[in-house]
Amino acid sequence: MATVEAKVIDYPSSDGQPMAETGIHVEAIISLHDQLKRFYADRDDVLITTDLLWYWVEGDTTRSIAPDIMVIPGVPSEPPRRTFLSFDEGAVPALVVEFASENTWRADLGKKFDLYEELGVREYFIFDPEGIYLIPVLQGYRLRGSAYRRIFDDSDT
Repeated sequence: MATVEAKVIDYPSSDGQPMAETGIHVEAIISLHDQLKRFYADRDDVLITTDLLWYWVEGDTTRSIAPDIMVIPGVPSEPPRRTFLSFDEGAVPALVVEFASENTWRADLGKKFDLYEELGVREYFIFDPEGIYLIPVLQGYRLRGSAYRRIFDDSDT
């Protein structure tokens, strides 16, 4: 009797893009990553990643994105991963943070915003560490139903 072997899908772990546009961005990303790790240090059920490719459709290697920072509660922090597969982990990030730069700020506010909203990321923040591209430099959005609503602070009034 013949056996059928299951096709193993290789989900690439690199999108060929640099982690950050400038040293300013690298330092900001690393700093936030470290602070989040410290905040969740007593929890082994929260995955915090930086620049990790996230796939959400099983079998489709063309639908992926590498957020600057992702926080995914309910997912073990260990072992280290080469990619994040929502369909295997049974979760989507609760928080995504993108660091705006000359080459990304439009996508951060456009196609990435729409994608994270569609995928159900509960909170999305965009930070402009250079203070050039966004006013205010930190913008936060929270999912209400199926749409993002801006999170305002006192300086926005």
